[in-house]
Amino acid sequence: MSTKHARSAAAALLVASALVTAPAAHAMPPCDVEFFPGTTDTAAHPVAQGLIQRMPDGNMWFGEGASIARVLARPPYTITKFAIPTPAGVTNDITAGPDGHYWFTEIIGNKIGRISPRPPHAITEIPLPPGSTQPDSIVLGPDGNLWFTLWRGEIGRISPRAPYPIDVFPLPTQGGMAHKLVRARDGRLWFTEITGNRIGRITLTRGEAPLIEQFPVPTPNSAPTGLTVARDGSLWFAEGRAGKVARVDPATPERMVEYDLPSPWSMPTDLAIGPDGDLWIAEMGTNAIARLRPGRRGEAPTVTECSVPETPWFVAVAPDGAVWFTEFHNPGIRIGRIEP
Repeated sequence: MSTKHARSAAAALLVASALVTAPAAHAMPPCDVEFFPGTTDTAAHPVAQGLIQRMPDGNMWFGEGASIARVLARPPYTITKFAIPTPAGVTNDITAGPDGHYWFTEIIGNKIGRISPRPPHAITEIPLPPGSTQPDSIVLGPDGNLWFTLWRGEIGRISPRAPYPIDVFPLPTQGGMAHKLVRARDGRLWFTEITGNRIGRITLTRGEAPLIEQFPVPTPNSAPTGLTVARDGSLWFAEGRAGKVARVDPATPERMVEYDLPSPWSMPTDLAIGPDGDLWIAEMGTNAIARLRPGRRGEAPTVTECSVPETPWFVAVAPDGAVWFTEFHNPGIRIGRIEP
């Protein structure tokens, strides 16, 4: 699989059956958005930017082709790229490790990377074990290890201590492309399965193999993608093919509450929680950024939307409350910032 096509494979799962027949998007106001051009990497890799994350240094970091990139979360919002040793690695997600370094996935290079956020920004790459490919999302686990998802239905674990041993655990049910991974407040790791139509839960017990459980999403073929943790500890995830978002109480994962977005063709891909508890959603199908305000005392959530010129892909919220997102379509490879 080529770099370009492999990088867009997850998106194709969401859009292949919908873009041809999707009706025109309903009218919505434009977002008040400021754009920043991607780095020169995008000329060689005209594909989606990676997951964008708020990091402990106060800036936004994201994967971009043959680099890990940083955008300052304050004026002049400068973007700096740090080239990885594997030019065709295609970086994706990034998280902070317990060792003061940032850890990232190389979805085509089949490696886990490690970069110092301080000069000279030294980078180390660790290859996956033979047979394991396409690491996607990565997060620090409660056990002090880095955990990551793999597209071929596996969960990986890497130690932050040299020689950085890696263990891989298959999902109990085959056919699920493990995608977004988060650490919840219940002390467990949770993830979405795009092709399995499930969300998963990982319970870690010292000295034992992780317990991986899976819970089906009520709407069939919904393609659950983005996943985030709300201030009250609940989990929210996007249902790309269903045009919905869903809320899960970690204590009762069998009971998921789904909410329709204004357009059934919205194709939400990612979401993030703002400092006020509102949910920000990237809508690939309608080229929009949505803001969901959770209802109180049994009230239904309310959703407002604004349009962006290109296709939003991943979204994150900066320390100042600004919403940052990456774009998918070439030549619209840019980073956008919305100040609520």
